[in-house]
Amino acid sequence: MKIRQEQALALLTAALKTVGRVTWEPPEHVVVEVAGAPSTEFRLAPLGDVAPRDSESHTIWILRRPAESVLEDLRARNQSFVALDGAVRVQAPGLLIDRSDLKPGYESKAATGRSAFSDRASRIPRFLFDQPLESSWSITALAAAAGVSPSVASYAVRDLEQRGVVTVRSEGRQRRVSLLGHRQLVVGWARDYTWQDNPRVPVIAPIGSINSFLRRLTSLPPPRCALTLHAGATRRLPHAPVEDIALYVDVPSRTDALHVARECGWTPDSAGHLFLMVPHYRTSVWMGLSETEWGPPVVSDLQLILDLWEHPIRGREQAELVLEKHEIKVR
Repeated sequence: MKIRQEQALALLTAALKTVGRVTWEPPEHVVVEVAGAPSTEFRLAPLGDVAPRDSESHTIWILRRPAESVLEDLRARNQSFVALDGAVRVQAPGLLIDRSDLKPGYESKAATGRSAFSDRASRIPRFLFDQPLESSWSITALAAAAGVSPSVASYAVRDLEQRGVVTVRSEGRQRRVSLLGHRQLVVGWARDYTWQDNPRVPVIAPIGSINSFLRRLTSLPPPRCALTLHAGATRRLPHAPVEDIALYVDVPSRTDALHVARECGWTPDSAGHLFLMVPHYRTSVWMGLSETEWGPPVVSDLQLILDLWEHPIRGREQAELVLEKHEIKVR
């Protein structure tokens, strides 16, 4: 079982321990049994697709550190979820469990804001990724270049050093920081993040020709947006095939993304090939956007690689190609 499914199962077990039990059915299903109610089978899935209709099978959505507005949106639509920071809601005929007092289902420095891969602190590894490996930086210079405070830079560097991603050496009273390798950073970061951490809304839109549609996206109303996944990769790798378009939109929740879709005349539907993505990294995802001659900008090389890294459809292959080109570019 994947680690987040394990964490979700542990939280579900804790939430129901006084009223029932949870049984895992490989690879992604659980059965919830509560006295006085029929047993119910649920599918465990990362939040991102359109929530199932009442007539469809039950799903328990897995979220890592959702905003309260996201949870309220799920509650309003009678959806079940496990938020790995300690909230569980399970709804089925004759059953309603809704708790937010549980111990987080993961041990992550990001939960306390002391991870180099939290939103604000990630500006440090994002900056280092764009530098030659032979370069070195003092904490003060690194903080200024990345646009964070020296205290944020200090704990980010300390975390990166513990993860084996950077080297830190002393020069007099200063510490000099260097990235060990671009690949090491990607591999280390990918343990904490995947593209599925971004809530997304699939919509039906009049795409037709991919390139023509991307050109038309420049006329979108606010908020700002940026391409990622395969649509982003095709701007770095001209021959990369594109079937779906993934577009980060600068909104705080899926509800807001749905509002954007309606403003544009697009229909939310699981059969859609345009995905509006609510950024997990609310601020730092916009760092290093690459403007194009036409169409929306593309996320930075690092964000694109991280998004593609675990994508099941040619994701790793495209990520490796983008990484190879990036390493050549920054030498």
